[in-house]
Amino acid sequence: MTSCPSIGHLIISSFQERLQMVNAALNQTSQEFDPQPLHMYTPSRRPASETQHISKSVEIFHVTLGLLKEKASRRHKRSLAVSELLSMKAVERIASLSGCPRTLHPTTCAKDGKYRSISGVCNNRKNPLWGAANTGLARWLPAEYEDGENQPKGWNAGRQYRGFQLPLILKDYKMSGNKSCLPFFRSSPACINVQTDTHPALQRQQMNSVTSFIDTSTVYGPSADLEKSLRNLSSAEGLLAVNGEYINGGRPCLPFVSVRPSSCLQEPGSEPAARVECFTAGDSRVNEILPLCVLHTLCVREHNRLAKRLTRLNPHWGSEVIYQETRKIIGALHQEQQEFHYQDHMLSHSNHKPGGSHQHQTTCNEKNQTRHLQLVLQQHEHTHWQRNRICGEHHWVQKQEWPSEYTLCRSARDTTGGLDPVLRGLLGRPAALQNQEHLMTEELTQRLVVLNITDTLDLAALNLQRDHGLPGYNDWRAFCGFDRVETRSDLIEVAISGDLVEKIMDVYGHPDNIDVWLGGLLERPESGARTGPLFECLIGKQMKTLREGDRFWWEHPGVFSPKQRQELQTNSLSRVICDNSGVTEVPLDAFRLASYPEDFLSCGTVPSMDLEAWRERPDDATYVT
Repeated sequence: MTSCPSIGHLIISSFQERLQMVNAALNQTSQEFDPQPLHMYTPSRRPASETQHISKSVEIFHVTLGLLKEKASRRHKRSLAVSELLSMKAVERIASLSGCPRTLHPTTCAKDGKYRSISGVCNNRKNPLWGAANTGLARWLPAEYEDGENQPKGWNAGRQYRGFQLPLILKDYKMSGNKSCLPFFRSSPACINVQTDTHPALQRQQMNSVTSFIDTSTVYGPSADLEKSLRNLSSAEGLLAVNGEYINGGRPCLPFVSVRPSSCLQEPGSEPAARVECFTAGDSRVNEILPLCVLHTLCVREHNRLAKRLTRLNPHWGSEVIYQETRKIIGALHQEQQEFHYQDHMLSHSNHKPGGSHQHQTTCNEKNQTRHLQLVLQQHEHTHWQRNRICGEHHWVQKQEWPSEYTLCRSARDTTGGLDPVLRGLLGRPAALQNQEHLMTEELTQRLVVLNITDTLDLAALNLQRDHGLPGYNDWRAFCGFDRVETRSDLIEVAISGDLVEKIMDVYGHPDNIDVWLGGLLERPESGARTGPLFECLIGKQMKTLREGDRFWWEHPGVFSPKQRQELQTNSLSRVICDNSGVTEVPLDAFRLASYPEDFLSCGTVPSMDLEAWRERPDDATYVT
């Protein structure tokens, strides 16, 4: 009689089997990569090397657990949870074999430090990994998976919720090659740290490959390697790297990616000599939407402009101090614009706006799962705003259409216009009004080009995937202190359209089944706001957490001097546009629609930040403690 294999043998054999499978899959992906237009986003969306390494380890870890669960369930002839099968010691062994790091960074932090780390580590000295890149996202509400561990709701055919089967998110409409389903990729899970993880045992959590702070990692990157590649290390002025081949109106452009030819889509019929390669920035999405590329370019120009002025004010600082001081200023300007301008227009003047102390709270973990909701909402609002503003550029430029798949910052080499017409269009055209007939532009729902997929995708469908196990709409309403909606009539009371409610209820069956993103989008905006009460609550709470949980938030005592804070408040996006483009007339508030010419000012009259506040004298050094 043959005895059953030991759990140790089962672990080793399962690990080896899944290691071979993951390696084979990665090799196949690498071999199949072809830098053709249909694969345009593959290189530009690849994560940093550290993230790739951790992601591979996590995949091995999770698929090994899955194989163990499958084998044990077959043996016992019933479905088993991994937590029933393995002890924490066994899980640790699998994690170690897979390459999951016990800790990603040192657990002790320096007692002083004037500048934030590029990865976000040690922002919170008591909890060094809070908010750091390549760590797991935290949650405000527990994840809800169909099997309690990793299956998104709706995974198993026939499973019902409140008497109804959840709708399939992947729409069945005809695509090229006779394919009828949209492809979908799951977010990389996080390695489970059994020593500190407060989530249910072995439940799938997601990894945040960037930092959780508003720290301009989109400009400087979330990793040391990427940061180094974005800098001009030969400069004595602490500059960022710029394009060595093209300039725009005498001003620099973003640098091209280092590996060429890149896969950014070219205009039909363009000659090889006329190629425009992908641009590189701290955020890999820089090439996806033209206005995003323009704003990235402005940030690089503004960094270099400030760095040169700081060098003249403090020539004794040296390139590294100049770079860090400039990065600190750019970060503060981003935070100030986010807090007082974007947020001011998005949220109503109610108690949902962040308020209270400007003190750093060491018990505040800003690395929250619900930031996913904020980012999805921002992506919808901003992308919608950008696309509709650039498609008709007022009377400054000839009206033209930019299909999203061709908007890869081609204007950078266009000496006749370049970035300036796009900026004028952004400033001079209104955002599209969101209503029951127009919740999201068709450029995103029908013609989204992403990753290496050979067909256009649907951003709404991607946003609605239940990959992260986010609880439903009603659970988040309860979290925010609102009444649950139990009936169609209840939902009609909070929705922008009764007709939409009928359509959604016909699909979901019960309000408890509605996905949170769709439910939040459905709500009637609060007075003076762009969102309904649920998104207003979540964004407001997240912004408050981001501010209080960030030791380097620009308003916290000791981060900047009182005079410096005063000067930072003087600056504006309109001023940045004036200083870094050929635009000579701007509205005072770039975030609010203005009519040309009556609401536009000459750049010479727009207030400017006085960098004299950063001139260092012997007793002026400021340090964050």
